[in-house]
Amino acid sequence: MVIWITGLSGAGKTTLANFLAGHFRSLGRPVVQLDGDEMRTVLGRKGGFDRETRFEISRIYSRLAKYLAGQDLIVIVSVIGLFKKTFEWNSQNMEDYFEIFVDVPMDELERRNSKKIYRQPSSGEHVFGVNLDVENPENPDMHLVFEAGRSVEEIARLCLEKIRGKFPAASV
Repeated sequence: MVIWITGLSGAGKTTLANFLAGHFRSLGRPVVQLDGDEMRTVLGRKGGFDRETRFEISRIYSRLAKYLAGQDLIVIVSVIGLFKKTFEWNSQNMEDYFEIFVDVPMDELERRNSKKIYRQPSSGEHVFGVNLDVENPENPDMHLVFEAGRSVEEIARLCLEKIRGKFPAASV
């Protein structure tokens, strides 16, 4: 199974992925996490934040996730990767694919802004939602719209219920 979590930087993708991974591990299920920030380091891709390079990297994540899921692993991908073509490829090429879109408004992202990316980008910087157009998923399995005060535990429980609904035979 591949659980693909997408949204803008600071939306909470990694936090949700960590919680879901912990849940699956507590059930004794083998889990691999592919986090966008960590994967850039693994792949040796420090730069290349332009649209074309980001798309190329999202395709690498997709193919790697499919490969790992084919080895009976639960793969949780948490990346910005906001490309319609990536979402389409994933849903057409991965049998057990579950897509979560974490939708947080820009004012909340700016408030969180732990990576300081939502300031006015300097020349040559490329930031999704600021000076790079976003292609939100059109039909995610779960569209999480930000609500102040909602805990990650509550959100993760909702995700797990939806995953169970889509894959009733899976022990999640």
